[in-house]
Amino acid sequence: MAGGPDSGRVVRLGAGAATAGSAPTCSLPLTDTTLPPVALRITIDIKGGTTLAPEGGADLLLDDRPVTSGTPWPPSGVVRAGDSLLVLDRVAEPDAHLSAMSEGGLAYNRPPRLSPLRPRRRLVVPVPPTKGDRARFQFIMAFMPMLFGIGMWLLTQQIYMLLFCLMSPMMMAAQWLSENREGKKQHKTSVKQYKKDIAAHTAELAALGKEEQRARRADSPDPAEILLFATGPRRRLWERRLTDPDALHLRIGSGSLPSDVELVLGRGGSLYEEERPEPPVLPDVPVTLPFSELGVIGVAGDRARALATARWLAVQAAVLHSPRDLSS
Repeated sequence: MAGGPDSGRVVRLGAGAATAGSAPTCSLPLTDTTLPPVALRITIDIKGGTTLAPEGGADLLLDDRPVTSGTPWPPSGVVRAGDSLLVLDRVAEPDAHLSAMSEGGLAYNRPPRLSPLRPRRRLVVPVPPTKGDRARFQFIMAFMPMLFGIGMWLLTQQIYMLLFCLMSPMMMAAQWLSENREGKKQHKTSVKQYKKDIAAHTAELAALGKEEQRARRADSPDPAEILLFATGPRRRLWERRLTDPDALHLRIGSGSLPSDVELVLGRGGSLYEEERPEPPVLPDVPVTLPFSELGVIGVAGDRARALATARWLAVQAAVLHSPRDLSS
């Protein structure tokens, strides 16, 4: 359970069918009063493939998309059911390096950690093509040779000289029609290419959003993961050092936050800052507070929930940071 009244619970499911809801008879009983007695049916095959089916008229979302009968539930996928967040993960063995100490107890060798900072991704947003100005008919250039032809006819009295009067306007008219036709053809080609570019951009932006969702959730573990880190123990126990940029950045919940992807307009786009495209919003990502910068934090509200929140913050700090770092 990654969020909601039952945050921190870990339920192991085997092959077969399981149910989740507010009824105590469910395989995964939840204290979420916004859910019907049976809100979700989970089916796991012998290969580990998992599918979902809503029950009791419950509105379920999997990574912000509606859940229908037979919807696959991939590992790390987040299901929102009422006020609860459920995450599917595979069973992992404890992997922390422990060694017995001569004076008793166990020594934990905290492994090195790679920098959690990730480069900010940048995407160029295709700009729709503009329809160019229509070609202008050059009247002066068309009729000046007519004056020359009339003058030559008056001087020579040759009827053939009048052909110059017709030739020039006809040539200019043909050029005008050709340029307009070519302009329309180029605009049609540009629109077709723009549709392909915007479709590719949308797909890439969605993929980057999913990748960023997974990265944010991995960087700020949910209560169930914190429990597994501590009781395993896992390698991520005490992973943060005081020199890390996310030191004492503690998760207080989940919400919808703007993506960190930088969007810039392509060639021909607006130069005004206020007209730049806004990044997409990522649903159900961790919301954190930088305790090292804020100093004192107050938790207000219902006493039971406020105390639970305070315990969660204390446990989170103790699991992600070593006692030596917290005492310094």
